[in-house]
Amino acid sequence: MACRADVVVVGGDHRLLGVAEARLRRLDRLWSRFRPGSDVTRLNLAAGAPVPVAPETLLLLERSVAAWRASGGAFDPTLLPALVAAGDVASRDDPAARTALPPDARWPGDPGGITTARDTGEARLPRGTALDPGGLGKGLAADLVVGELLAGGARGALVSVGGDLRVAGTAPRGAWSVAVEDPHDRARPRAVLALADGGVATSAPAARRWRHHGDDRHHLLSPTTGRPSTAPVASATVAAATAAEAEALAKVPYALGPVAAAVALDAAGVAAVVVGEDGSATAT
Repeated sequence: MACRADVVVVGGDHRLLGVAEARLRRLDRLWSRFRPGSDVTRLNLAAGAPVPVAPETLLLLERSVAAWRASGGAFDPTLLPALVAAGDVASRDDPAARTALPPDARWPGDPGGITTARDTGEARLPRGTALDPGGLGKGLAADLVVGELLAGGARGALVSVGGDLRVAGTAPRGAWSVAVEDPHDRARPRAVLALADGGVATSAPAARRWRHHGDDRHHLLSPTTGRPSTAPVASATVAAATAAEAEALAKVPYALGPVAAAVALDAAGVAAVVVGEDGSATAT
């Protein structure tokens, strides 16, 4: 997934760490847009035809569509053609691994037209629509691994995949304590969250930037323009029931701006803090 993963297991057999690593590597093989044989690549290249995929991929697609609806379109899983057009083609981990798209791939895509069939184990993307699991895939991976660790006998678990974090069960000491980085001063946290169970995700333009045709680009695209968001937001952190939900909702400020986003996130019943480019912070 071109990122670091951290796993903490409380209680249980030490071999659970190996179980967690194996599961994360499997999800990377299934979901990476840089792997030619992944479920995601095969779906993107299928020209609208149904594709047999793993159960985890069916869940990924279902959660992606649900997140698109819940976020009012602020999270758009079909932005991949726009992301590639902006120059984000190769893996940061391996520049030789590149995204493959069909000639008719376009944005906007049709998230509502994505279908899954549990009885046959098949999924289908509308022709011209291409999927990028992106951050939601990392958050869902954290959710799945935490669930597997607890089912395997752990008393508690923390899994962070590229900063998308999920905790559940018994913490090493008291509650799970999660520091929220200040985008303007990384030497000190903006806040510290005490969690019993749930997910946390932060989206920040500074996390992934590059130059393309002489322009400075970042990975947080506007769902209305398909271009890097110009909202005056330096970072957005959301704490929700799951890491996948937190990741999807952390995109809302880049669509609505910091003030309107705080109102929307408060109405969604999640804890959030949005830090503006001017250093101001708005919290639910």
